Amino acid sequence: MKIATRATPLFDGRPDSGGRLLPALVLVAAACFAGSVWGFGAALEGYSQLVYPVSVLGARGIPHAVAFGLIGFVLPGLLMAIVAAGLSRSVASAGALARIGGWILLFATLAFAALGVFALDVDNSEATSGRLHIACWSLWWLTTATGGVLLSLGSSRWRPGLSWRIGSAAVALLVPWCSLFAPQAWGFALSERIAFGLWFGWWLLAVAQIHRAGLQP
Repeated sequence: MKIATRATPLFDGRPDSGGRLLPALVLVAAACFAGSVWGFGAALEGYSQLVYPVSVLGARGIPHAVAFGLIGFVLPGLLMAIVAAGLSRSVASAGALARIGGWILLFATLAFAALGVFALDVDNSEATSGRLHIACWSLWWLTTATGGVLLSLGSSRWRPGLSWRIGSAAVALLVPWCSLFAPQAWGFALSERIAFGLWFGWWLLAVAQIHRAGLQP
């Protein structure tokens, strides 16, 4: 007697499958990032979370900079890349806007990981690595805004509700606002942390919404 079996895709978004994997990965990545920022910041003498940017912890010339770059940026970024790839596969049949937005968001996660590869240099602000770090930062918020808005516009195919679509696009646009304009009022250290928090929060809401919609690759 032959028993028929059905393979379940890794990124299946249906409630009765492994769709909970993506929200779990977002939480792990966010915890890894926040924990490393707090831990390495507490271990660095004179470092203040309200004064210094996160990237200082991974800058060349700072103790344990390489470890922070790997744990604080590279590992969370790669985990989020897995999430982005799963999201892209889930919305592949939801229309061109959602599909393009999903792949652009994948670049945002890779740009986040690259922040830990190209470190700032505390002794040379014009160093090539530092310039690449700033470029990756700009690429991160730009792709987050673009991909998030496209995904929100394309989400009408799975009818998530107008409030979610507007809220999702607004949060995606708040990330570049915190990166460009908020530092003038709040300082770069605080606005940068708010931008990172919004980013992880947006991802958690996005994958949860797609999971509830029952989308699958």
